[in-house]
Amino acid sequence: MAGKFFCVLLIIAIALYGIYNIGTSGGGFDRFIAYAILMLCGFAIGVIFIRAFLPGIAERIVDELLWGRRYNRKAPPLLSPVYGHLECGHYDRAAEALRELLEKDSDNPLLWLLLVQAERDGGHPEAARDTIKLRFLRRHRFPAPENTQLLEIYAQLASPGETVWVAKEIARRVYTPAEREFLRKLFHSITS
Repeated sequence: MAGKFFCVLLIIAIALYGIYNIGTSGGGFDRFIAYAILMLCGFAIGVIFIRAFLPGIAERIVDELLWGRRYNRKAPPLLSPVYGHLECGHYDRAAEALRELLEKDSDNPLLWLLLVQAERDGGHPEAARDTIKLRFLRRHRFPAPENTQLLEIYAQLASPGETVWVAKEIARRVYTPAEREFLRKLFHSITS
């Protein structure tokens, strides 16, 4: 924290030097350079302030900018047949339909959550647990609230020895501080 504070002070000093140059410079080009330095310093101070003192907001902004566009370009999958199977208690049919949808769109976290719920409610807790592991062992996945729900279901299904990889997952920056704290408490209660 002290390093970030020092960086902000250094940039403020450079900005004050730029303001001084604006007042003392005679030519138009010198003023232009001084204004440019001043604007860059203001931008840098803003970025450092947000990153240092508001990390939750900064992480959400980055996550939405990086992941949102790619995910929102795809048309949503047709889930009404799946919901129909789930409502009627045909969990195996729902799981089969969800696996077909996952072949087309393996990044969709809602499909993973519904598949896990169908497997769990259909009497296959081991398959649900393995599906959750498969979801979280994928390299490229984007932040989503469904990830927290999947880990909560995993906590219900897993034995204490099977939760080793969860600590690494919780440490990732894709969870809000509240989600991280909830998941830490949840998995701490399982392992102790």
